[in-house]
Amino acid sequence: MSDSFEMKTIKTLLVGAVEYTISSAEVGVATARYVSSGSMVMGAGTICNGRAEGDFSNGFAGQHLIRYYDVNGDLGGEYDWHIESVGDCFLIKWYSRSDEDRLAAKGELVFEGFGFSNSERSIVASYWFAEPVSERIAQALR
Repeated sequence: MSDSFEMKTIKTLLVGAVEYTISSAEVGVATARYVSSGSMVMGAGTICNGRAEGDFSNGFAGQHLIRYYDVNGDLGGEYDWHIESVGDCFLIKWYSRSDEDRLAAKGELVFEGFGFSNSERSIVASYWFAEPVSERIAQALR
Protein backbone atom coordinates (compact mmCIF):
# COMPACT_ATOMS: atom_id res chain seq x y z
CA MET A 1 0.00 0.00 0.00
CA SER A 2 1.20 3.53 -0.74
CA ASP A 3 2.84 5.55 2.02
CA SER A 4 0.70 8.52 0.99
CA PHE A 5 -2.61 6.89 1.93
CA GLU A 6 -3.74 6.12 5.43
CA MET A 7 -7.10 4.95 6.65
CA LYS A 8 -8.72 7.75 8.62
CA THR A 9 -12.02 9.40 9.28
CA ILE A 10 -12.54 12.07 6.67
CA LYS A 11 -13.42 15.34 8.38
CA THR A 12 -14.17 17.36 5.31
CA LEU A 13 -16.82 18.62 2.95
CA LEU A 14 -17.60 16.28 0.06
CA VAL A 15 -17.29 18.06 -3.25
CA GLY A 16 -18.05 15.80 -6.20
CA ALA A 17 -17.44 13.13 -8.80
CA VAL A 18 -15.45 13.33 -12.02
CA GLU A 19 -14.51 11.33 -15.11
CA TYR A 20 -11.17 11.95 -16.84
CA THR A 21 -10.42 10.76 -20.38
CA ILE A 22 -7.07 10.86 -22.17
CA SER A 23 -7.65 12.53 -25.53
CA SER A 24 -7.19 10.42 -28.64
CA ALA A 25 -7.11 13.60 -30.77
CA GLU A 26 -4.58 15.71 -28.82
CA VAL A 27 -1.27 14.49 -27.41
CA GLY A 28 -0.69 15.41 -23.77
CA VAL A 29 -4.33 16.29 -23.05
CA ALA A 30 -7.00 14.75 -20.84
CA THR A 31 -10.52 16.07 -20.50
CA ALA A 32 -12.71 16.17 -17.40
CA ARG A 33 -16.47 15.94 -16.93
CA TYR A 34 -17.53 16.69 -13.38
CA VAL A 35 -20.36 17.52 -11.05
CA SER A 36 -19.74 19.14 -7.67
CA SER A 37 -21.67 20.59 -4.78
CA GLY A 38 -20.83 24.03 -6.18
CA SER A 39 -21.93 23.25 -9.73
CA MET A 40 -25.22 21.81 -8.45
CA VAL A 41 -25.91 25.11 -6.66
CA MET A 42 -24.96 27.18 -9.74
CA GLY A 43 -26.84 25.06 -12.27
CA ALA A 44 -28.42 21.87 -10.98
CA GLY A 45 -27.97 19.00 -13.41
CA THR A 46 -25.20 20.67 -15.41
CA ILE A 47 -22.08 18.62 -16.10
CA CYS A 48 -19.01 20.87 -16.12
CA ASN A 49 -15.73 20.43 -17.99
CA GLY A 50 -12.01 20.59 -17.45
CA ARG A 51 -8.79 20.18 -19.39
CA ALA A 52 -5.48 18.74 -18.21
CA GLU A 53 -2.11 19.07 -19.91
CA GLY A 54 0.86 16.84 -19.22
CA ASP A 55 2.50 13.56 -20.15
CA PHE A 56 -0.22 10.91 -20.42
CA SER A 57 1.83 8.55 -22.62
CA ASN A 58 1.96 5.97 -19.81
CA GLY A 59 -1.49 6.65 -18.38
CA PHE A 60 -2.67 9.07 -15.73
CA ALA A 61 0.02 8.75 -13.04
CA GLY A 62 2.25 11.80 -12.79
CA GLN A 63 2.06 15.55 -12.34
CA HIS A 64 -0.07 17.66 -14.65
CA LEU A 65 -1.70 21.08 -14.98
CA ILE A 66 -5.51 21.04 -14.89
CA ARG A 67 -8.10 23.76 -15.41
CA TYR A 68 -11.77 23.42 -14.54
CA TYR A 69 -14.63 25.45 -15.99
CA ASP A 70 -17.89 26.22 -14.18
CA VAL A 71 -21.49 25.86 -15.39
CA ASN A 72 -21.13 29.11 -17.39
CA GLY A 73 -17.90 27.97 -19.06
CA ASP A 74 -15.80 30.41 -17.00
CA LEU A 75 -12.48 29.33 -15.48
CA GLY A 76 -13.29 27.99 -12.03
CA GLY A 77 -9.83 26.89 -10.93
CA GLU A 78 -6.33 25.96 -12.03
CA TYR A 79 -4.36 23.32 -10.16
CA ASP A 80 -1.17 21.29 -10.08
CA TRP A 81 -2.64 17.82 -10.37
CA HIS A 82 -0.78 14.89 -8.79
CA ILE A 83 -1.91 11.35 -9.56
CA GLU A 84 -0.37 8.26 -7.98
CA SER A 85 -1.13 4.68 -9.04
CA VAL A 86 -1.88 2.36 -6.13
CA GLY A 87 -2.63 -1.12 -7.45
CA ASP A 88 -5.73 -0.81 -9.63
CA CYS A 89 -6.63 2.56 -8.11
CA PHE A 90 -5.40 6.15 -8.09
CA LEU A 91 -4.77 8.67 -5.32
CA ILE A 92 -5.31 12.20 -6.59
CA LYS A 93 -4.32 15.59 -5.14
CA TRP A 94 -4.96 19.11 -6.41
CA TYR A 95 -2.69 22.00 -5.35
CA SER A 96 -3.55 25.67 -5.90
CA ARG A 97 -1.63 27.41 -8.69
CA SER A 98 -3.06 30.88 -8.14
CA ASP A 99 -2.16 33.76 -5.85
CA GLU A 100 -5.83 34.74 -6.13
CA ASP A 101 -7.40 31.42 -5.09
CA ARG A 102 -10.05 32.27 -2.50
CA LEU A 103 -9.86 28.82 -0.91
CA ALA A 104 -6.13 28.19 -0.54
CA ALA A 105 -2.70 29.79 -0.80
CA LYS A 106 -0.59 29.11 -3.88
CA GLY A 107 0.92 25.62 -3.56
CA GLU A 108 -1.53 24.55 -0.83
CA LEU A 109 -3.43 21.27 -1.09
CA VAL A 110 -7.05 22.12 -2.01
CA PHE A 111 -8.67 18.78 -2.92
CA GLU A 112 -7.96 15.09 -2.35
CA GLY A 113 -9.59 12.09 -3.97
CA PHE A 114 -9.35 8.56 -5.25
CA GLY A 115 -10.60 6.68 -8.25
CA PHE A 116 -10.18 3.78 -10.64
CA SER A 117 -10.06 3.04 -14.37
CA ASN A 118 -13.36 2.55 -16.13
CA SER A 119 -11.72 2.02 -19.54
CA GLU A 120 -8.23 1.95 -21.03
CA ARG A 121 -8.16 5.76 -21.41
CA SER A 122 -10.50 6.87 -18.62
CA ILE A 123 -10.76 7.03 -14.83
CA VAL A 124 -13.60 8.00 -12.49
CA ALA A 125 -13.01 9.57 -9.09
CA SER A 126 -14.63 11.15 -6.08
CA TYR A 127 -13.01 14.14 -4.44
CA TRP A 128 -13.36 16.40 -1.42
CA PHE A 129 -11.83 19.50 0.11
CA ALA A 130 -8.60 18.96 2.04
CA GLU A 131 -9.25 19.21 5.79
CA PRO A 132 -7.68 22.68 6.33
CA VAL A 133 -9.76 24.11 3.46
CA SER A 134 -12.91 22.46 4.84
CA GLU A 135 -12.20 23.96 8.26
CA ARG A 136 -11.84 27.48 6.77
CA ILE A 137 -15.10 27.09 4.84
CA ALA A 138 -16.93 25.83 7.94
CA GLN A 139 -15.61 28.78 9.99
CA ALA A 140 -16.74 31.23 7.31
CA LEU A 141 -20.25 29.72 7.36
CA ARG A 142 -20.64 30.09 11.14
